[in-house]
Amino acid sequence: MEEHFNENYLETEKYPKASFNGNINEEVDLSKDGTYEVTATGKLLIHGIEKERTLTGTITRNGNRSEERRVGKECRSRGSPYH
Repeated sequence: MEEHFNENYLETEKYPKASFNGNINEEVDLSKDGTYEVTATGKLLIHGIEKERTLTGTITRNGNRSEERRVGKECRSRGSPYH
């Protein structure tokens, strides 16, 4: 399924890079262990097209281990995030 998605929608051979550069909207105390649900607003670049987007995700903090940031589904629009 991932291969089909990459080949048919993201066209990763033609557009090998995608990026999101933004800021977390909520205040999160990363000095405390936990998993925090957050939103982040910033620029999403897919298919060579950059758009302002708000994404949801989680930040996990566990002791001295690095923060793990995962951004998930898009909040603002339906369907393809670059349309």
